Amino acid sequence: MNKASTWTTRQTEPAVWDTLLPEQRERLEALGLKRRTDTATAAATTAASRAGAFERGIAALTQYAAREGRVVVPRAHVEETPHGPGRLGTWVSNTRSRRAKLSSAPRSASTGPQPPDTRTMNPPSRAPQRTGSGRARPGIPQ
Repeated sequence: MNKASTWTTRQTEPAVWDTLLPEQRERLEALGLKRRTDTATAAATTAASRAGAFERGIAALTQYAAREGRVVVPRAHVEETPHGPGRLGTWVSNTRSRRAKLSSAPRSASTGPQPPDTRTMNPPSRAPQRTGSGRARPGIPQ
């Protein structure tokens, strides 16, 4: 959303509209703006668009998994879907990091095959390597 549309949306909110002077209201009405009467509609629209975005992300991930045979998605990956290109790697990363905040329906939808969380995996330990002099040097491949 650009700054102008954010500003006009804010001006039409009932709490803001009611504080405007009559001249200011007339100017906004001349531009075709009216006082919004139901703020719950805006919240419902936002919630619906978030749910739609989640569904598009699940569809893109399903498409990717069917094609690639895995759900490990590079962060920069863009998936072409019927809805247009989507930044699937970013969506997967954000969804995983916000998993605790998801409601139960999206959380259950995202519990499909998950790759291991690499942040909690222990890296394989490397045995010390021997140098030509016989001294052990940890982590230096020969």
